[in-house]
Amino acid sequence: MGDTARTKSRHESDSDPLAAEAQQRRIAEIDDAIIRLMRTRTAASARLETLRVAHGHPRRALSWENSVIRRYRRELGPPGTDLALLLLRML
Repeated sequence: MGDTARTKSRHESDSDPLAAEAQQRRIAEIDDAIIRLMRTRTAASARLETLRVAHGHPRRALSWENSVIRRYRRELGPPGTDLALLLLRML
C-alpha cells in the first residue's frame, strides 16, 4: 500500500464516529483507573506518614520524595516533575 493510500485510510478511520466514540470510552476507562489509583496512593501515603510519626520520624522524608520526583521526570519527561509534585501534595 502506498503512502497516499495509507494516509487516506488512516484519515477515513479517524473520522469514523463509532471509532472516535470507542476511543473516548477507552480514555474514560483509563481516567477511571487513574483516579482509583490516585485515591489508593493518597491513602497509602497517609498511612506511611502515620507510621513515620508513630516511630518518631518526621512526617515526610524529603530524600524519598525527591526520588519520586526524579523517577517521574525520568519516565515522563519534564511534565513528570509536575505530576510527581501534584501527587506528593495530594494527602
